[in-house]
Amino acid sequence: MSDFPEPASVRPASPVEDGSRSSRKAPWAPDGGYRLSHPFLSLHEEILDFGEFMSATEEERVGREELVQRLQGVVSKIWSSAKAQIFGSFATNLFLPTSDIDMVVLGATGPAPLRALARALQSHDWVSKMQVIDKARVPIIKFNDTLTGVAVDIC
Repeated sequence: MSDFPEPASVRPASPVEDGSRSSRKAPWAPDGGYRLSHPFLSLHEEILDFGEFMSATEEERVGREELVQRLQGVVSKIWSSAKAQIFGSFATNLFLPTSDIDMVVLGATGPAPLRALARALQSHDWVSKMQVIDKARVPIIKFNDTLTGVAVDIC
């Protein structure tokens, strides 16, 4: 007897006759597929494999951490008491390789701090495609990091 309820109907996966869906395996699936004793166990294993497949590599994680350190350095040169903090998917470690980095600067003072930060960032060759969106409800700076290819949003 299984710990899982039996599904109402279980049909083995098979390719569609017209060829619109081939018997190719998903890139995260093992060569033999998922042939466990119960379909729920197979689904569980595939979800775990998919999560691992979609996770960032250690190299991608280190590159993002170095990017955050570079940004914190730029902020601290402008405002010694300001703090640049990450939030969002990278901060919670739920990011995908294609996710951006969200950052907020706390304690920035003086006139037009967003523009001051944008000017400081423009002097770095690792900043590309910068946009300053200062008329939005939450003004932000958007740019791409040329060293990692990661997009960054700073508010």
